Amino acid sequence: MVRSPHREARRTGLNVCVEGIKPGADDRDTWIKSLQEIHRVTYQHAKSIAQEYPSIKSLYEAYRKCSNVYVAQTMLEDVPVSIIHFTGSVIMLKSVEL
Repeated sequence: MVRSPHREARRTGLNVCVEGIKPGADDRDTWIKSLQEIHRVTYQHAKSIAQEYPSIKSLYEAYRKCSNVYVAQTMLEDVPVSIIHFTGSVIMLKSVEL
């Protein structure tokens, strides 16, 4: 049985809308799919965020520790994203920032 990562959020009092979130194969996959529901968050971005913050609670706790609104708003900008580019027969791995 696949558990929703949002159950933990409900226990901690986080206000999270779970309607329309597709369940994944496991908790990590569900978390990645949940992140992809955010405007302009691609699969690669979601995967990188989930690597840094493996649960909604860990992301929430990181936001709570931010010293001000600006820090909170820019917190995810430093999460590196690896993107694979196919150029002819050459595969390039490029690391970019969100």
